[in-house]
Amino acid sequence: MRQRLLLHAGVWSICLLASLQMEESSLWDSSSSREEQAFFRANRQEVLVAEQEEVPADDLPILKKAPWQRKVIVLGELAYFRPKKARFRAIYGSSLLNYRLSTQVQLYEGLFALFDANFLHKKGTALGGKERTELTLVPVDFGLKYYIPGTDFGALYLKAAAEVTGTFIDNHTPLVEDIRCSAAGGVVGAGLFFSFGKRHSFSMDLFADYSFVSLHPFGKVGAEGEEIDIGGWIFGGGIGYKF
Repeated sequence: MRQRLLLHAGVWSICLLASLQMEESSLWDSSSSREEQAFFRANRQEVLVAEQEEVPADDLPILKKAPWQRKVIVLGELAYFRPKKARFRAIYGSSLLNYRLSTQVQLYEGLFALFDANFLHKKGTALGGKERTELTLVPVDFGLKYYIPGTDFGALYLKAAAEVTGTFIDNHTPLVEDIRCSAAGGVVGAGLFFSFGKRHSFSMDLFADYSFVSLHPFGKVGAEGEEIDIGGWIFGGGIGYKF
């Protein structure tokens, strides 16, 4: 009987010891689990904070930008136009004022699509200074402008565009017909662009262009029926805003 009681007591001791070891192991595992959970929570918080940080629009690759994130430049410009042909200058003078509204939209990095609307008007004299004549030119340019990488403040650019010019010549004499026609040609140029901010800012432009455009008004050019070369040099500048 005594041996049986000792055997039962030994079994109960072993069971109690195993139970205590299991509880200790459970406590250690739960403590470890809490530490791991805290660690993963901290890391997750850092990831969430990083995900919530906004990336500046200027740091995004241009190909990933939506159309409304691309740079747009609008400029109002005033220029001096000097006609190439001496005959043109003899009638309308050596210079004309060129008023221009220029709009540019960024396509890729330094490459911009270009749209320029111009207006020129000048009075002159024909037939030995005896008759008055008035000239109105409305050139419209469609092309590309490339800004060579420079500083944040300024950059050199090159320009190439096709040009369509609406031409209106009013001759105040019955000897020469009035002219209403359009002319096609092109324009190339270069300039300096200054920006007073990295993103949205006021801007300034200085440029030199050369246009090569000739009128072909179907033989209705005075008595000679020849074409009229209305191209020449354009020097000017302007101010505007970069969006």
